[in-house]
Formats: sequence, structure tokens, C-alpha cells
Amino acid sequence: MSEQQQQRTMIRDFDRFAMFTPTPGEEGKRSRLVWGLRGAYPRLSVFTNSATDTVKGPIAAPFSIESFLVFLDMFEKVALGEKGSKFKFDCFNSRYVDGKPADKYLQADVRFGKDENGIVWVMAFSEGRPKIKFDFKLSDFHAIHHGDGRQFTEAEASQLQALAVVRGLREIYIMKAAEFRDEMPNAKQGMSSSPVSKGASLNSEIAFDDISF
Repeated sequence: MSEQQQQRTMIRDFDRFAMFTPTPGEEGKRSRLVWGLRGAYPRLSVFTNSATDTVKGPIAAPFSIESFLVFLDMFEKVALGEKGSKFKFDCFNSRYVDGKPADKYLQADVRFGKDENGIVWVMAFSEGRPKIKFDFKLSDFHAIHHGDGRQFTEAEASQLQALAVVRGLREIYIMKAAEFRDEMPNAKQGMSSSPVSKGASLNSEIAFDDISF
């Protein structure tokens, strides 16, 4: 793939939706969540920036085209839904031996929901990696007010922010997808080489309720 094709495939527009949060337990450091692509296929990646993370590289959750759109639809329902809701979207990948698929493993899962305070959140989780939750919040440089002068609550602002990100990601990807017609790789080429825990397999059961942030 030429450099020009690679730049187009990356969809630089996604970079604008990056999220940051303080790295748990490490003062002065921030973790980053980014939306992007690999070989024209969407993915969510978390750069932990944590000294306790012994695995090099990001936590990467790869999607197929249609599963990415399904995820965005589900996330939209969460943002509009009740407090306390949460979901998990498993993202598997394939190992290859001599150019042939050998088995599948759980590369990462994407967890998302709305907490009891009405704050919408998302995280990408891989066994043995840090658990880092990203909350949807308005920029510190902006505030929204009702007609009577009351400022929107954090929950109201979180819902608006989450919906805006979902809408932006969906519209950007659909608008740009036509550019990938001649660049879509086959299944083997589309697989990720991102490092994962050796313990994460197709049959791994990663506790969903036991999440401490």
C-alpha cells in the first residue's frame, strides 16, 4: 500500500475524537483512547501509558465494518438509556500457522455503559492489562445552559458528548468507506498483530461484573 493510500485509509478525522483520562494510580500521567483503522477496518485502541503495564503496545479491539456500526448503534442506545446499564462487545482474532487459520482468541472486549450518576463511559479490556475507564464529558472550555440560566449537569453533558461522538464516527466512516473499495484486505491481511495476553483464548471467561476502576 502506498503512503498516500495508507494516509487515506487511516481516516485522520478519527483522531479528533481521542479521549484522555488520568492513568490509574500514576500521578501526572494520562492514558489515551483513540478510534482508528487497520487495513480499512475500524478499531478502538487504548494506550495505557502505565508503568505497571508489562505488555508493549496498545489494547486494540478490532471490528468488522458491520460490527462497528452495530457497536455504535448499541452505544447510542446506552447514551439515551437508563442509569446503571452496561454492555460488553467481544472482539476476537485469529492466529495463523503456515498461512492458515489455526484458532481464535479473545483479543479484547469493549465495555460501555452509563453509571449511576448518568455519566456515559467506555473502555477496552484485555486480560492482564490495566483497566482504564474513559468518561464522556464536555471540554473544560465549554459549558451549556438552559434557557433559565441553569448549566447542564454533568450527566446531561455526558449524554450529549457521547451522542455527538457516535454520530461523528458513524457519519465519517460511512462517508469515507467508498475510498476503501480497492484497499480492503483479505481476512488474513486484516488480522492484527497487536500483543495480547497468552491467557486470553476463545474460551476465556473474563468477569464482567468484577471491574474496579
